Amino acid sequence: DLSSKSESVTLHNETRDCLLLRPGESITTCCTKDDVSEWNWKLSFSSINLSPVGDMVVESNSKVIGSLSHLMGMKWNTIKIPDGAEHLSLSIFNRTNSDVYVSHPCREAIYKNDEDGLQNVVVLILDSLWRDKIGIYNENDKEDSPTPFIDKFFSNGLRYWNCFSSAEWTLPSVYSMLTTQYPVNHGRTDYRSFTPEFGGERHPSFVAALAKKGFSTMACSGAKVFTPAFSGHIGFNRFFYDSYPESGRTDGHITKRAIDHLRSNEDGKNFLYLHYIDTHDGWIDPSYAEESQLDPIRVSNPLSEFMTLKEASGATKGEPTFGKEQIKLLDKRLAQRLNEVDLSLQSLFAYLDKSGLASTTAVLLCADHGFQYTGRGRPLLSDTRVNVPLLIKHPKFEGEDIKSLVNLGLDIGPTISQILNVDFPTKEGKVLSPIGNSKPRDRVIIESIFGDRYKVCIRTEKYVFHQHVKYNRETHTIDMGSEIEVFLFVVGNEELNHDLTNSKPEVVAEMRTYVIEHLNKSADEILWKQ
Repeated sequence: DLSSKSESVTLHNETRDCLLLRPGESITTCCTKDDVSEWNWKLSFSSINLSPVGDMVVESNSKVIGSLSHLMGMKWNTIKIPDGAEHLSLSIFNRTNSDVYVSHPCREAIYKNDEDGLQNVVVLILDSLWRDKIGIYNENDKEDSPTPFIDKFFSNGLRYWNCFSSAEWTLPSVYSMLTTQYPVNHGRTDYRSFTPEFGGERHPSFVAALAKKGFSTMACSGAKVFTPAFSGHIGFNRFFYDSYPESGRTDGHITKRAIDHLRSNEDGKNFLYLHYIDTHDGWIDPSYAEESQLDPIRVSNPLSEFMTLKEASGATKGEPTFGKEQIKLLDKRLAQRLNEVDLSLQSLFAYLDKSGLASTTAVLLCADHGFQYTGRGRPLLSDTRVNVPLLIKHPKFEGEDIKSLVNLGLDIGPTISQILNVDFPTKEGKVLSPIGNSKPRDRVIIESIFGDRYKVCIRTEKYVFHQHVKYNRETHTIDMGSEIEVFLFVVGNEELNHDLTNSKPEVVAEMRTYVIEHLNKSADEILWKQ
């Protein structure tokens, strides 16, 4: 077990867990066939010197089974060793004149067609995207769809209409997806406050469970809070992070890396988690094509424009409130960004088809949260902010529209584990229909824990309930006795002038009970009191 001695090292935006071997040193690692029966080994080396002299050597039973001479310095140099089951013990020798980082040897399980689960899962996360921005959700506007390739690829897939993110922004939402836990459980809600342990027994990652079963796991991120600094790389054999806005547009890089990773392991099992920041308004500089399509009279810097409008929101500090013309401009800009991401994804879809992997691969497309332009007119956790797309292309399921309630953060991990036939115990997650037989949810719970507010939203098939109370950032405690405001709406009508709080007191009382039940059951890192 090398994990207790490892450290995370990033080279060329790629992070791996590895060990430092000095010249003349060696390390030996052993494994059993308990979790994986047949596999290939894959490991990488990186010299600290730019031009090291000598060899990195891998032996099994005193026999050389791999070696690399003249490593390219400050870069990952990778070798693949077939028939890993014949080599249960690997000895790695540094016979160069330089310190060398050695990645954890990755066991890439060989896929057999007669296995119950699929070979691969690819998750596509389009940052900050409301459901109805994807063309396939707008049957009456197909000709003007900004996502024709996404629409075509998922045309015979599973389309979920009532999928909701666990939170309203990236940090709590992504870590809910990785842990299948609510934000009040995993506690990663406000990076200015604290970030609890991630990946341990209390907050395990389903990705680590996949890696243990021999899946080659890879993630790409452009989101500032889904990074190695926040332990986002845990469970991933390879983790790429492109810092924006310095990196420019990232969609092409991410898609190319995904194809490259699948090509490197076409006979093995893979899990890819691809987070595209490009769709988040204001965060990435516009491309040449995007600028050419926009109005000639406008603010050039989208981030400057976005922050100026956001600061002017007044009553709902931090929530943007835009006029109709501004919304029209932002929608046009988003359509251009979506179209460019769609063009990028076309190459991934084409590769899956031409390589034959489409018959053994499930592709999921979703968003970490949505976005809304009218902060003062609606509560924070309104539908456009949390109703996100979820499309699943699975070779064993025909096209179907699913209207049942989905909590994306809690349900995506168990569903992926089911698809890949890997056991991952979860307290509150469900396997989505028709992939699994979990009982449908009668309500979903969405949370925002930021600054001095705890905002919770409960959605049923008929009602939407919002409750805002005080939150102590220093003690991480929700004060349910300090209620600030509540709202009750009928689903589909969440404008403040349609609040039913006073006319439906029995429903409000029932919803308050649901919130307390939720906190009693799920709160862990975040404390609460009545």
